Amino acid sequence: MRRALPWGAVALAAVIATIASPRSQTSVGRQIVGHPVRGVVALVAASSPLNTIYNGQFCGGAVVEAGIVLTAAHCVADRRASDLDVVVGADNLCRSAAVDGIRMRVSSITIHPKYDRDRGAYDLARLSLDGWAVSGAVRNTSTAARPGGGVFALGWGGTNVGGRTSCRLTQKPLRLETSECQARAATAGRQFDEQTMLCAVPASVPSDDTCIGDSGGPVIAGEDLDEGPVIGIVSWGRDCGTGVPGVYAKPLEGW
Repeated sequence: MRRALPWGAVALAAVIATIASPRSQTSVGRQIVGHPVRGVVALVAASSPLNTIYNGQFCGGAVVEAGIVLTAAHCVADRRASDLDVVVGADNLCRSAAVDGIRMRVSSITIHPKYDRDRGAYDLARLSLDGWAVSGAVRNTSTAARPGGGVFALGWGGTNVGGRTSCRLTQKPLRLETSECQARAATAGRQFDEQTMLCAVPASVPSDDTCIGDSGGPVIAGEDLDEGPVIGIVSWGRDCGTGVPGVYAKPLEGW
């Protein structure tokens, strides 16, 4: 949860705030105004009224197949499909604005069979959507990512643990890292697995980071946010907005 150990899931924030927090950036990360990013979705409480949907947003995700959203397992492990909706093509979730995007019901939730909440391992889930009729929303995924490479995380999360989340979709520039995560994960009682996880730090400014509310959102490789492959899903970390690295689940092939 980025994070919320996993970064991001609000329901888990209190439990993990001391060792992790979902990640995001809103004050320094460049705000994407009036531009929904292809295949990026917001997970919202099904009970959220249309005109206050922002208050119900708790995680993000990415469309990886027609009618299928990839998100973090910690975002939905304790929820029923009927508890959440997915907003496809969302950008502006602010209370004063009409929500741009298509709100869809979730018919089923599939958690990765190896998901381990305590270890933060295989933090992946697939959501099947009802009545899929959206064209051009599917994103490519890839597990090929090199340390030192520049990537962007996308979401509506906050700038620090306990801080306010953003009602606008924002991008957070990150730099892939590996060595620091081994030690950091150990201090949180977890193990960083290079085969199934990515490690990233803010590319320049510490507040350019993922945080609570960003969990489940995609990490995109390259400068083209609409075409770059999804190489990670915001997962967990220890603190956010302080330059401490975060951990992101790889979109594993064959699942």
